[in-house]
Formats: sequence, C-alpha cells, structure tokens
Amino acid sequence: MWYAILFVYLIPNCIGSFCGESSIPFSFEVLSNGLPVVGCARPLCFGWKPDGTPVSKNAIFYKIDGYADGYMRESVARLDGDSLSFVPEVAKCEDSFDSRSCNVKNEWVGGIAAVFDASHSVMMALRCCIYERLRLSSDRGTATLTNKQVTIGGEVLYKKRQYAFDYIANVEKHLTTNGSIFYDVQMRRMICLPPPAEQTLNVDMKAKEYIRELLNAAIALQKKKAKYARTFAFQVIFL
Repeated sequence: MWYAILFVYLIPNCIGSFCGESSIPFSFEVLSNGLPVVGCARPLCFGWKPDGTPVSKNAIFYKIDGYADGYMRESVARLDGDSLSFVPEVAKCEDSFDSRSCNVKNEWVGGIAAVFDASHSVMMALRCCIYERLRLSSDRGTATLTNKQVTIGGEVLYKKRQYAFDYIANVEKHLTTNGSIFYDVQMRRMICLPPPAEQTLNVDMKAKEYIRELLNAAIALQKKKAKYARTFAFQVIFL
C-alpha cells in the first residue's frame, strides 16, 4: 500500500512539459478541461550553434487524455558557421519539477509537471530555468486566463527588425469557490538581437532609446554589485 501511494505521488514530479535548456517558453494555453499547454520556441538569439543547428534537443512533453501538455515551435536559424565570435546562449534549468514559483527576475518557467485533474489543487510543480541576461528584462504585465484562452509572446519587431522576445516568466494557478480554474501568467521582455547580416545597420531613434535604457540598466546593476562588494569587504575587515 505504501509503495503504491509513493508511486502515485512521484509521477507528477517526474513527467510533464519541458522546453529544455536551449528554448524559451513563449505561449501558455488553457484547454477546455483546465489543463495547461506550454509553447516553446528557439529564437535567433538563443539556443543555436554557429553552424545553425540547435544546441540541444531535450524538450519533452506528455500526453494527457490525448492532448499534449506542450509543443516546440518549428524554427530555422541561418547563421554564419565561420563566425569565431559566436557564443551559443543557453539557460541552466532545474533537474526536476521541484519549484512552486519562478518569480526571480533571471528565471522563466521551463516546464510544468503533468496535471491529471486540474480542479484537484491549486498547487503547480514547476521547473525553473536561469538565464542571467533576464536581469535586464522588462515587465509586460500579467494575463489572466481561463478555459479555452491563450496568451502568446515571441519575437518583437520594429520596422521588420527583431530586437526583443516576450517570454513566460511565471505562472500561478487559482481555484474559485465554485470550482472554476484560472491562471495568472506573467510575461516579460528580454533583448533578443539576431546575428547581423551586415557589418553596419541603420538604427531607428526608438531602437536607440531602447538600447540606451538597457545599457543604463546594465551599468546601474554593475554599480550596485560593486557597492555591495565594497560594503561586504568593509564589514569583514571590522568584524
């Protein structure tokens, strides 16, 4: 009896949707039965090798009642395989679905453990991924979704040029007193510039302002870290 109970308890934390270390959650859908579906994508700025092949293909999904709890969007990268300066961008993800929230600024929801009965509990087992460049990301608001609704992020373009990517940062599940299910889905925006096709580009003033804001945020973050390091050193000396 105890073995059976333990087996049932462990299943939800072992299987479910997972985008992998080289793709990003960009969409969240709620099916008619209240079960979530996570969409994963590999934009041009993330998850590719210099030769245009994915860094990894370890995304996994699970079918419940005939419906997959996630999917990988098809994408193709046209990169210059001779580029010596190209460095693949990947995230560092948890080994299993052990988190209840991915609410740190440098995290996103890499996966959600399989849910067999959405109305059973508000608890969600998440698999968070860390990507340090997210510290410069910006909040895009929270979408509240219920059955048969979806929110979609993805590439952000200005005058046909990509400069950012909207991703699923965190998800919270709620149950009303009458048993209705809804999810709060937090969206954030990260800078996402594809490798340039030419050496020089004409940049619009709006794009310049956005890049300037990102640089100022990066400088402020570095100053904050340096100040903290000096304060810590000062405390160590006099303790």
